[in-house]
Amino acid sequence: MATAPVHMPELVRATGVRQLRLICGIILFAYVVSHFLNHALGNISVDAMEVGVYYHTLFWQFSAGSSAGGRSSRSSWCWA
Repeated sequence: MATAPVHMPELVRATGVRQLRLICGIILFAYVVSHFLNHALGNISVDAMEVGVYYHTLFWQFSAGSSAGGRSSRSSWCWA
């Protein structure tokens, strides 16, 4: 009885790449949304925008946020 060969390493590798792209896309989307929200705060007042910049930089310059953002941009560039 002949059975089709199972290519498990290819399946695992494809799943890993797909998940990496999804994670990178979510991180990049979160950064862009927070950036555009800061622009929207500028429509309210300059003071509101300054407060938004404070929280934006507080999150994205924190070690976890900055390393995730850096990985996201590098990975998106590599997988494009």
